Amino acid sequence: MNPKLFRAQPQDSKVMDEIWRDSVTKEISASYPQEIMDIWFRYEPHEHEHWRVEIESKAVYILRSDSEICGWVMFDEQELHGLFVKSSCQGQGFGREMFEFAVTHMTKRPVKILATLNAVPFYECMGCLAEGMSVVRRTERDIYVVNMYYYGE
Repeated sequence: MNPKLFRAQPQDSKVMDEIWRDSVTKEISASYPQEIMDIWFRYEPHEHEHWRVEIESKAVYILRSDSEICGWVMFDEQELHGLFVKSSCQGQGFGREMFEFAVTHMTKRPVKILATLNAVPFYECMGCLAEGMSVVRRTERDIYVVNMYYYGE
């Protein structure tokens, strides 16, 4: 195991989408009822073209371990917009590595994270504090996330 982070390229958008779908299906779904998951997929057109736009507008890095792409992280100067680890790669420290990489490269504090309910324990382990909740999208049902902040260096 030799994990490395690389700047995402447009051709990485397909694997980013696959990892996002894997994470939402296998990890996030345990924290939300099925009707919320149905809304999430219906109103989140995360086709790989969507990720191409994100790659061009934000800092997006892919984590490779040996020859396998195991996750990705997306951020700007003050907000962590996404951190996803493929379910088969979890428990190996990749989430921590991507989080530490991202906050090291962010220029403003505190770092803001809108954490899904399943991700709160992970971010707390990273030193983040939960400070209320937000609605991330309004459809026929609201989907709540936890406002988390990282005040570290």
